[in-house]
Amino acid sequence: MDLYTLMKNREWESLSVNYIRPIAEQLLVALDALKGLGITHADIKPDNVMVVSGNIQELKVKLIDFGVAVKTSSMKPGLDIQPLGYSAPEVSIGLPVSEAIDVWALGCLLVFLYIGENLFSVFCEYQMMKRVSELLGLPRDDQLQDGAYTSVFFRKAEEGSKWRLMTPEEYEFHNFISTKEEHYRVKISTLDDLVNVHSGEESGEVEDREDFVDLLKQLLCLDGNERISPCQAQFHPFFRTSHLNQQETNRHHQPSLQADETSCHASDEKSVLDDASASKSSDRDTLKLATAEADGLPPLTDLDLVSAPTPHLNDDVLDQSSDGVTGCFGSLKKTIRKHFKRIKTFFFKR
Repeated sequence: MDLYTLMKNREWESLSVNYIRPIAEQLLVALDALKGLGITHADIKPDNVMVVSGNIQELKVKLIDFGVAVKTSSMKPGLDIQPLGYSAPEVSIGLPVSEAIDVWALGCLLVFLYIGENLFSVFCEYQMMKRVSELLGLPRDDQLQDGAYTSVFFRKAEEGSKWRLMTPEEYEFHNFISTKEEHYRVKISTLDDLVNVHSGEESGEVEDREDFVDLLKQLLCLDGNERISPCQAQFHPFFRTSHLNQQETNRHHQPSLQADETSCHASDEKSVLDDASASKSSDRDTLKLATAEADGLPPLTDLDLVSAPTPHLNDDVLDQSSDGVTGCFGSLKKTIRKHFKRIKTFFFKR
């Protein structure tokens, strides 16, 4: 099943950072591999991350659905990509785009797992931008000045060159699109407030959440050019903090200094790229997590992993490759298999 279904079966109960950490790490490995191949997924969301196996300590996931994947070099400003609620600011306001848009979407996905609801609106583009502005601030003036779609959401302030977000009334008047205020279960005014969303003051827990929020800030940087790369993110303290148990710490990267951007691309043989046929594996209905509890965490139960038909964030974007790998993804398959010639296990179910 996918992560959206997993959360729905949990009745939107949020995951702790200990569950989120391995998911984040595996997806960063995937994004780093894609960056090395010059490919942008452009559809990162909970629906497109499949749970393929796992236990109480570590969920195993795979990134699927490359139906709208695109060569990064071919992306132009104004390209209509990414699902609503997971769309990077540079996409929304019509700036040049890069593979950094996938990093933004990953940040949105991790917050979804952490609070049990979407951070930004998945129903209204204006409300999405309004929420971005409230939590992260406005993009810089020079970005707004250059954006092809800036005038859809922003207006020049009367006193000078500064920009401001339109009011709902202004947005409706200029764009002929109705909007209404959205309400969120988790009340936050900045990303820092996420540290206190989960209870627990045991040794290391608060520090762990602080590291997680710091990673989120870098994933959700408003400027795509300054946003952390998948390679750099794998070396973030969230993945190598001293309060993690020794076994887990040894499993993670142990860089001595800052990450070398050229050393990460496709360096991990635990690639999590796969096609959507993973969702059709014969044992998906019997997939279970171990029932043993660890470190006082509530175990993910069998109910969490019951596979059931579920309405997704975008019902029109479902498994597009169950009948075979075609188009861009077919080329990607060949490139990956050549690039990872040391790997004995194929990425795609045959």
